[in-house]
Amino acid sequence: MRARWVARRALRRQLRIGVDIRWRLGDEIMAIPIYEGIKRRYPFCHLTVWCNHPDLLLRNPHVDRILGSKQKPRLAKCDRYILLRGAPRDAFRLDHYARRAGIPTPPMNPRLYYEDWTAPQLGDAGLKLKQYVVVCSGATWETKKWPMENWQQLCGALTNDGQTVVQVGHNDSRINDVRDLVDKTSVRDVACVLRDARLLICNDSGLMHLALAVGTPVLGLFGPTNPAIILRSSAQLLAMTNERDCQGCWNNPAVQMTEGICPLNISPCMGSLTVESVLEGARTLLCHAA
Repeated sequence: MRARWVARRALRRQLRIGVDIRWRLGDEIMAIPIYEGIKRRYPFCHLTVWCNHPDLLLRNPHVDRILGSKQKPRLAKCDRYILLRGAPRDAFRLDHYARRAGIPTPPMNPRLYYEDWTAPQLGDAGLKLKQYVVVCSGATWETKKWPMENWQQLCGALTNDGQTVVQVGHNDSRINDVRDLVDKTSVRDVACVLRDARLLICNDSGLMHLALAVGTPVLGLFGPTNPAIILRSSAQLLAMTNERDCQGCWNNPAVQMTEGICPLNISPCMGSLTVESVLEGARTLLCHAA
């Protein structure tokens, strides 16, 4: 494959590049700027992306072909195959992806390119543009999850503030007295719901990345992970940590860890984040968004 790549470049023939990013939702979103970076480096290449969440790449002008996880790419026809699954714990994610792709780290942040931002859930739930707050209590690891009783208290306080609160996610415990969209949205649907929201409050999760990609402010709650490893600083993001001495342990390569298991047996990892502090952060972001 290397020899063919060199030969086709020398002959000025179109380069066929395949990217394999079949991973979790957030990891696939973090990779989106890489496709534009590849096109800038090789303007006339044909770029195929193999992913688990093809909805993320609808109308993306930098991707020529999208393959879902059940499709089989013809790798033998690729002049270059780039595997983006997997990453070191202590490297900024976009830097790592760029090194794998052999390009400079792209300056842009992830974004979606939908032309149609309508979703049936918006009308079905009676949601109006920039008149609701979204919460998501889920995460891939138990150690990333803020306790459910805290979510319940937070949403009650937001409701008392006059906010309409909507819960999204998959296979998550329901929060009482909020608009329930859990297990009712596709990736594209929830992107539309997030785009019209005033704010998303969530754990470190794929929907955190999705909200930022559609331009919605995010209050993200972090325990075992370090936000600086996966996210650039942004006025749209308030990252709140559990403030333990061990915070961000997953991104410390000196710590021997298994995904989702606290090496110090602290349960819950996120329990030190108080409802009062998160509510104050949410009110601050909502004031800025008003």
